[in-house]
Amino acid sequence: MYFNLESIPATADKIIVSGLDRTHDPIVKKQITFKVEEKRFVTARMSITHGTDGITKACGNVRLNNFAHRAECADIDVEIGSNQMVSNYTDENLASASNIL
Repeated sequence: MYFNLESIPATADKIIVSGLDRTHDPIVKKQITFKVEEKRFVTARMSITHGTDGITKACGNVRLNNFAHRAECADIDVEIGSNQMVSNYTDENLASASNIL
């Protein structure tokens, strides 16, 4: 249970509050519904390194946000180098989301 609005663990582009026309925390916790909209469906990062041993690597991460509309995300990590290719898939909250669907 969260005791104030600042402690809710969420990253969002927009939060819509519907209910009473007040912002007092006890009222918000009991009587107001929050709807979170994630506008960025995909978040990505990429980096390229070249080591002193002559090995070049390209590393990246792609995050799919809210693809089943249950506030979940899936991470896909990829590392490509001149001596290896490794990919890793990490899923957050998908198991709980699949039980809801």
